[in-house]
Amino acid sequence: MRIFAQNNHCPSQVLFACDDATVPGVRRVRWAVAYATRRGCDRLVRRVVGRTGQADWDRSEKDFVLSLDYGITEPEALQYLADLPRSTVRVASPDVVQIDGLAPRNAFHPKLYLFDAVAETGYVVGSANLTESALI
Repeated sequence: MRIFAQNNHCPSQVLFACDDATVPGVRRVRWAVAYATRRGCDRLVRRVVGRTGQADWDRSEKDFVLSLDYGITEPEALQYLADLPRSTVRVASPDVVQIDGLAPRNAFHPKLYLFDAVAETGYVVGSANLTESALI
């Protein structure tokens, strides 16, 4: 296990951690985050594709779980992820759209990035959502 600490003196550590966790032969990615932006999705996907290669990325299964809590996740981010090859996007507690301010009773708040290969799984657990500002 490696520990990465990100702060204003050490930016982009989350991206470096994802680089480290993207193990050779990734066949499936599973990401669960509270919030996502289009730019954050694009930035991380480009990093992972750079590590896996486009063909392996396109063949890999992709499962994403995000929330709409507080209206932070951008619809464009959901669409971006849904348009990726072999991807499934799920929204945690979608009924939050019926609540003023999209304020849930129990917030969905994980930050988990899994990269599954045949013999191992690389993972990043921390406090970074799938937003550009969180990743860098």
